[in-house]
Amino acid sequence: MQPFVSVVIPSYMRAEMLHACLLKLNAQTMDRKQFEVIVVDDDSPNALQKKEENPPGQFDYGLIYYIQEKGGPAKARNKGVELATSDIIVFLDDDTLPSSTWLENLYIAMQNDVWSGVGGMTFNVRNKTMSEKLLEHVEHLHHPIDPKTGEVIFLVTVNAAFRKKDFLSVGGFDENFKLPSGEDMELGFRMRKQGFRFSICETAIIHHHQRDTLRAMFKNWYEYGKGMYRCQLKHKDFLDQLDPHADTGLLNRKKLKNHAAKYFELYRSMWKDPNIGFFSTLILPNIHFFNFLCFVWGRKHEMAVLKAKNIGEMSGMK
Repeated sequence: MQPFVSVVIPSYMRAEMLHACLLKLNAQTMDRKQFEVIVVDDDSPNALQKKEENPPGQFDYGLIYYIQEKGGPAKARNKGVELATSDIIVFLDDDTLPSSTWLENLYIAMQNDVWSGVGGMTFNVRNKTMSEKLLEHVEHLHHPIDPKTGEVIFLVTVNAAFRKKDFLSVGGFDENFKLPSGEDMELGFRMRKQGFRFSICETAIIHHHQRDTLRAMFKNWYEYGKGMYRCQLKHKDFLDQLDPHADTGLLNRKKLKNHAAKYFELYRSMWKDPNIGFFSTLILPNIHFFNFLCFVWGRKHEMAVLKAKNIGEMSGMK
């Protein structure tokens, strides 16, 4: 029996988290014969150990564990799609815990032929540290909506399903994106340019292990800046839909006014959030401002790297 859905999980390190994720997939309400799981390990130092700890016979669904030459999550996801036998591809990260009805609800949502992709809802596993509280409050891994049209701009591939034929028709992920940053945005832009549309399934819920230290979070935002700058270069005509921090007019008056408004709005929204205490409300907006600075730093660094390698012509750099 050919499975209806192929779940593709790019993985690097995180042996315990990956195993927990695979166990959650074994508890899905969807018939385990109706889906397969493909783990593509990005040449982790512990890759063989992870493969041995997750033998196919341990789970009720079909499991493929493939170890690729190191190339990043974009390359790993593309390899997973290549190995997949289903018409619907679902991307899931290895540090997540899907709810029991997650896959079934995504599959049902994908029965509407209007959508080339459907994203689920992603929440934190816990909200104890400053970084976890902040990232949950700003809906860090929610799929962005175009305020002008109400359409989904792109799907965050921590939790998203795609039609395989539509995904392949645009060439899959751009493997020049070596970090987990910007590659899903760039894919979404290419698909939307071809007329493909996305939706959100609010009942396809997973929980994600967010960066639980400030250092890890700041590094993450630095990497976002690098990836989004590269994406910006490829899709200048979509700049209005990019994260406002990635705009080329970063320091113009309009942008500064927009950033200031969002900064004070964050204070107002946190006062109303029952999960954030008084002390956290005072400090978290300032921490998020430092995220922004890390983002800008990453963006500037990527700009310098691309110029040094003389590859700016790929996106029209002058």
